[in-house]
Amino acid sequence: VCGEVREVADHVYDNACDKFCNICNAERTVEPHKYDNAFDAFCNICKAERTPPNTATRSFVDVPANAWYKYYVDYAVAYGLFSGTSDTTFSPNADMTRAQFVQVLANLSGAKLDNSKASGFSDAPAGKWFTGAVKWAVDNGIAKGIGKGMFNPTGKIDRQQMCMMLVNYAENCKKTTLKEKVAYKTFADDKEIAGWAKTAVI
Repeated sequence: VCGEVREVADHVYDNACDKFCNICNAERTVEPHKYDNAFDAFCNICKAERTPPNTATRSFVDVPANAWYKYYVDYAVAYGLFSGTSDTTFSPNADMTRAQFVQVLANLSGAKLDNSKASGFSDAPAGKWFTGAVKWAVDNGIAKGIGKGMFNPTGKIDRQQMCMMLVNYAENCKKTTLKEKVAYKTFADDKEIAGWAKTAVI
């Protein structure tokens, strides 16, 4: 993808650009030596536990030490996928907005963003913290506006919107066709899934 071997702290695969495991020095292949984004705790070959770098972790007052999600919060923040909602809070139970979600995808991709340029949407003007991410997401076919020249950056993002953006991200940015892992089942609220999101959800 990036044409080079990137050295990342400790035992880490960052997105799709690393080719080698820093601990076991094994060349990366899709199977069996696989890190799927940021959520695998162990290397399938050398069985080494992966932890966020100590220098990059931050203590949030609303992320208890014994919380099931603490490892993932620490990892996501340490590697720049997420940031806190303040210097001391992460707001783990807060709803996510459309702007926040495209920002996370941009962070995951390593995109170089420019918030000084107009996004093309009246509600995402130049100078906002999310402007660059909104423009990047639209330019790369990951997200669309909601109509009338608006993106609705502060609106809550629902699960079907996430599915659509994740599929678009995989196909348009990573040039990857997602493989079916489980057979589709009809959900009790299947009729509530919008037609435009149906394919992405299933």
